[in-house]
Amino acid sequence: MWSPNGKYIAYNAFDAKKSDWSIAIIDSGNTTTKILTASLKQSFSPSWTSDSKSVVVQNMEKVFVFDMEGNVVKDYKISDMTSDSGPSSSDRFQFTADNQKIAFSTEVNEPGGSDGPPTAVFIYDINRKSSLRLSPKGYFCDGVIIKGNQVLYTGSKLRSTIQNVYIVDPDGKNLKILFPGCSNISAKN
Repeated sequence: MWSPNGKYIAYNAFDAKKSDWSIAIIDSGNTTTKILTASLKQSFSPSWTSDSKSVVVQNMEKVFVFDMEGNVVKDYKISDMTSDSGPSSSDRFQFTADNQKIAFSTEVNEPGGSDGPPTAVFIYDINRKSSLRLSPKGYFCDGVIIKGNQVLYTGSKLRSTIQNVYIVDPDGKNLKILFPGCSNISAKN
């Protein structure tokens, strides 16, 4: 994941000796790398805060915010965000520009399809300590991205092969298809 200012890339790094996933950063000139999450056992799916000063990672139990020196600045229990099944290692947690909300996807305890339980998109309000579901029931949804003041994600109806990119306000209003027949989006905030 590129930092919003374009100066760094955060990525998953595997240490075969420890059998451990970490998050590392490298500068855009491809000259300096640094493992940020050395203090954690297992960390996955990096994203950035909008100011490019912190990397957000998860270990399937907590969401951590690391500064560029590898210090944990803040952490949030995923169980406080959702009572459903929980994230997979590929789920990214994205902060809104004001750092007051976190958008994410997670498996939900609902009937799914041949691929197992569906995933849904939520947004967690840090101050209120409450989550709001942004994606409709009956869909598989993931690939969450914050773009300005809106949340984008990829979704498809259960038992459908057609994926679309959806856009919705953080309050759950104005849900619409942004790009029909598309998936795996990326966006600069």
